[in-house]
Amino acid sequence: TVVLVDDLEAIAGTPLEDVLSAHVESGHGGSVVATGAIGELVGAYRGLTGWLRRSAYGVVLCPGPRGPELFGSPLPGGEPLVPGRGFLVDAIG
Repeated sequence: TVVLVDDLEAIAGTPLEDVLSAHVESGHGGSVVATGAIGELVGAYRGLTGWLRRSAYGVVLCPGPRGPELFGSPLPGGEPLVPGRGFLVDAIG
């Protein structure tokens, strides 16, 4: 099962977030692919956003100054940000 969520911050605190959180926490397998604004997501520690952040695995596109906060992992520096490119974060493995 693959669940795609666009604008993750828009479902925060809704019944849909509760259903998706229960699904990922149950360990049924599958993946959740979500997009959202870093400025909104870095302050979320509960629900689906919190679970995804704790997974410490994702892709950060055009991270800006708060990018490293999203997964709690440093991002490579010194390279210019190119639209469409991102950084793969795998803080666990």
